[in-house]
Amino acid sequence: MEKKLQYERIIDAEKLLEIILKHKGQINETQVQLTLRLCGWKFQGTDGVRGIISTAKVGALDSLQLLINKNIITPAFCNLYAKAWGQMLKNYFSNVTIPSPLKIVFGEDGRDYYDNTGLKRSLIEGFTSIGLSVIDLGIVPTPAIAAFCFKNDLPGLMLTASHNPSEYNGIKLFLDGKKLYPDGFLGEYLLSWYIFSLAMKDHHIRGEKIGDAEVFSSVLIEKKDEIDKQILAGLSNSINADALSILKTIPIVLDTANGAYTQTSLSFFSQNEIEVIPVACNPGAKNINLNCGVGVLEYLDPVLIDDEANPDIVKELFSKGRFSGLEKIFGIALDGDGDRGFLLEYHSGTDKVYIYDGDAIGYIIAAGLIKNNVIEESSNFEFVSTVESDFALTIALGDNLNMNNNITCVGDRWLVSDLSPEAPILVACERSGHVIIPTLLEVEESSKEVPSKLLYTGNGLRSVLMAISFLLGNSDKKEELAKFIFIPGFRSQKAIRNCDMDNFYRNSELWQKVEGVVHRACPII
Repeated sequence: MEKKLQYERIIDAEKLLEIILKHKGQINETQVQLTLRLCGWKFQGTDGVRGIISTAKVGALDSLQLLINKNIITPAFCNLYAKAWGQMLKNYFSNVTIPSPLKIVFGEDGRDYYDNTGLKRSLIEGFTSIGLSVIDLGIVPTPAIAAFCFKNDLPGLMLTASHNPSEYNGIKLFLDGKKLYPDGFLGEYLLSWYIFSLAMKDHHIRGEKIGDAEVFSSVLIEKKDEIDKQILAGLSNSINADALSILKTIPIVLDTANGAYTQTSLSFFSQNEIEVIPVACNPGAKNINLNCGVGVLEYLDPVLIDDEANPDIVKELFSKGRFSGLEKIFGIALDGDGDRGFLLEYHSGTDKVYIYDGDAIGYIIAAGLIKNNVIEESSNFEFVSTVESDFALTIALGDNLNMNNNITCVGDRWLVSDLSPEAPILVACERSGHVIIPTLLEVEESSKEVPSKLLYTGNGLRSVLMAISFLLGNSDKKEELAKFIFIPGFRSQKAIRNCDMDNFYRNSELWQKVEGVVHRACPII
């Protein structure tokens, strides 16, 4: 094992083996969970598993080594991951009355479909090989997976690398409409144990091609038009009549990152007679998130002047805005799987483009709900953001909206980790574009209690439409709402991505690179 997992700073193999061998034959799941927690051992990051795609045929144990040491995700790893999660679910629900066989909901953002990397096939084969059935939703945005799983009380898997470039892919898991947390008997630490244990037993797994009839015999294809209809209904409920009427006179520059939301979002605007100028709305091989989407906007200044270096959506806003004769036009940017969104606005008076990130969108929605009397008393509700949010957000919430800002860890799952019926969440947001507005879903023939009918998941297009609705609609309250603007504070941020984190330690070259960025931004330190 030491030879296979050489980086002890990620997995302390010696410590792990010492504890397990000491309790060999006696160790139970509780002890395993504690062991994994002590060792800090799990494969998942802040949002599931992500890595650079490789179609190499390797064994299961080697596939773990590739993921851990080189951040490479293979069909063999996907097969292993599906088998491990499926077995964990079967074991957990063994004493619960559930439909037989247990069904898993599957969706993807399109990169596997267009690039034919075989990851979907390997995942489905992993599930079906242990007796599980798969409901295939095809290419859908992540919020559609969460909603379908929640309504039907089923676990789900989304094959996506979110905002990452097309050479990446990843896996997000859903239970009860929410992403997995690290701890618990259905958590990531225990799942990592299942993965490693299975790899040791099935080290020969290489993800070789298996007959289609065998792989897909237990796959149920969900009607795409029904899924689209549900998504469109949710979008329509996000924007009021006043704003919709105004939007019919204003073109929208749309950037779907060539991802999963493309066709549905274009259908929504077409059905509502809203003019769309498409930018990066062409799903296909190797182009998801290619110089487009939220990922290219999140580290830019919130106010932009015309510049050749601007992303395409910003260039298009300047081009169309200057010749439209309108006071303003909007832009909408999503990420590859559609759970994040930014709002952009071109002002003719200043000849500038303004970017509203997740913090700003969350604030606009909260202000709109309060100032339009959608809720009666703001102090009864919670606003949640992460440690990466703008300090000015907390001040604006308190001074303008009489709301506290509860700050949590980075990652949209943590935004809704501490739900309380006594203080329900009004809005939860990340600066990166995740904005969660609790959504009431009708769940037929369910034993769920009323509070659990609220779906807590991010939906990039829905949150941006809600923000636009409050910015444009209710014309009689525009002046009042203008008093409650959120003025972002100063921030300096630089992304250092696609680095081997095993090279990040005190005084290493990568450490010095990060240290240099910090000193340039804060020279007094």
